Order: sequence, then structure tokens, then C-alpha cells
Amino acid sequence: MPDELNTRDPDGSAAFYAAVFGWSCLTREGLTGSYGELYLGDRLVCGMIDLRGRVPDEVPAHWNAYFAVDDCDATVAKATELGGAALVGPLDLPVGRFAVLRDPRGATFSVIRMTS
Repeated sequence: MPDELNTRDPDGSAAFYAAVFGWSCLTREGLTGSYGELYLGDRLVCGMIDLRGRVPDEVPAHWNAYFAVDDCDATVAKATELGGAALVGPLDLPVGRFAVLRDPRGATFSVIRMTS
């Protein structure tokens, strides 16, 4: 799973990354609405989510780093045991079992056990 850009301006973000890095954007409709995929040539670089209507307005645009894990539930349990917090999930997505975590210092990241 590539990292994801979370933004309130997908079109402006796509234009920015196209100008800076030469990335192209392919938007697909999925279970949770529109999802952007940013490519360099034919290589998927990252995903892009529109934050509008999904999170409170005070949540700023941000990058979400993903870490592949063997067991999402066990990873969430260990992270919370060590002082972290589960902000979302674990829950099942079409691509795997996923959770958003916060470390004890406030940094957020996601973990996923891919199904394919």
C-alpha cells in the first residue's frame, strides 16, 4: 500500500504534484467515494483522498504513511499496550485489514495487512 495524500483540494494537489514531480492522476470511484491514484509513468506513487465531508474541518491536509504488517489486530494491540492509540479500526477494506494509529508523542500512521 503506498502512502496517501489527504487533502481538501484534490484537483489543486494533483496539479501541484504534476508540475513538481511529473505525476499524473487517475481518479477512481470506490466504496468510500472518489480515490485518486498518482503515478510516475506507469508506477503507482501514492493514493489521494478528499478530506471534505470525511473528517472535521480543523483537520489539515497531511500525508498518511502506511506500514505493512502480518497481523493488523495484533499490531494494534501491541501499539496500544505500549501507549499508542487506535484512531480508526482495525477494519476491513477491499485491499486488506487496516487501522490508523497514534504513537505516544502524537504522530499518526496506518498499518495494513494486505489481502493480495
